Amino acid sequence: GELMDKNLKSKDNDLKAIMLCGIAQLYYLDAIPAHAAISTSVELCREIDKSWGCKLCNAVLRNAERNRGSFIKQIKENPLLQMEMPRWLLGQIRQNWGKQWEAVANACNRHPPLTLRVNQQKTTRDDYLKTLSQNDISGHPQTIPDTAITLTKPVSAVAIPGFTEGLVSIQDGAAQLCADLMELRPGLRVLDACAAPGGKSCHMLEQQPDIELIALDSEADRLALVTENLTRLNLNATTICADASQPDTWWDKQLFDRILLDAPCSGTGVIRRNP
Repeated sequence: GELMDKNLKSKDNDLKAIMLCGIAQLYYLDAIPAHAAISTSVELCREIDKSWGCKLCNAVLRNAERNRGSFIKQIKENPLLQMEMPRWLLGQIRQNWGKQWEAVANACNRHPPLTLRVNQQKTTRDDYLKTLSQNDISGHPQTIPDTAITLTKPVSAVAIPGFTEGLVSIQDGAAQLCADLMELRPGLRVLDACAAPGGKSCHMLEQQPDIELIALDSEADRLALVTENLTRLNLNATTICADASQPDTWWDKQLFDRILLDAPCSGTGVIRRNP
C-alpha cells in the first residue's frame, strides 16, 4: 500500500509475491546486494510471462530500497507488523481469543519448546530427569501432565538419551493430556481414527498395554511413522490404512469402547512449529 498507488488484481498475486520476496531480501538478507535482489526479481517477472510487470517491479523495489530506513522504522513501531502474520489471521485470533489475542499471536512467533513424554513402562520421570542431568542436558518437569519434561534447550532426537531404546518420545505437553482423558482400562477396544504419526496411540499403550488398539490413517506414508514408533517403543497395535469416514471399507462391525479423533485441521494452532 505504501509503495503502489493501487492494489494489483488477484490474478497478479504472483507478481505481488515476487515483489514481497524482493523487499524481504532488501530489508533482511544483508548477504544479498540490493542490485542483485532487484535484478533477479525483475527477471522473475519475465519468467512467469508477465514482462509488463518488470517496470513496476523495478520501480517498487528501488523505492523500497531508497526508503528502507523509514519503512523499517514503521515496521518496528507497529506491533501488528511485528507479529508478522496476515491481517485475516490476526483478525480471526482477535475474534476467537478476546483480551488474550495478543498473547496468542505473539506465542505463535516464539521458538517452540521441545517436550518429551517419559515412557512409564520403562522408567519414571524422576529417574529420567537424573539421566538427562548425567548427560548435561537441562530439563524441567511440567505440572500437567505427569509424563512431560520440557528441555531448556532443544536438541536433536539422536542426542536425547534413551530415545532409540524407547525411554522417551517427543510430544507436546498438551497432546500428552489425551491419554488420561480416554480413561483406559484393560480389555477395552480403542480406535485412534487419525493416528499418524502415532504419538497418542503409543501414549495410550504405554499407559495401558492391555487394550486392543486399532490405529487408522488415510495416508500410507504417514501410517508408516505409526509403525516405526510402535516398533521403537515395543508396543502392539493393528494399523490400517483407510479413511475413518468410510467405515464400510475397513470396519469389522465390532464396536469400540473408546474413539480418539484428532481430526485434520487448518494447522493454525501449530504455526510456530510448522511456519
